[in-house]
Amino acid sequence: MEFLLARNFDERLVRLIDMNGTGDMREALCAIGPADTGLIGLALSAGCPLVTDDERTLAWRAWRAGVDCQLTRLLIGREIGRE
Repeated sequence: MEFLLARNFDERLVRLIDMNGTGDMREALCAIGPADTGLIGLALSAGCPLVTDDERTLAWRAWRAGVDCQLTRLLIGREIGRE
């Protein structure tokens, strides 16, 4: 808790009923579950990128929803190329 407080981390409640509000999110909720659907919703509401290694399910759904989704393998590859 001290670590989170020192860095001003904020928790946000993502309600299942809110995720069920739009057709895309409803379909994602059923297909990939509430955790990943919640991540997409949070990234959309905060206007921040989503970093993941899950290209098979999470990334493409995030891209389809309009989220700036970054794949860890590409980010790591860019860093390795700078060395």
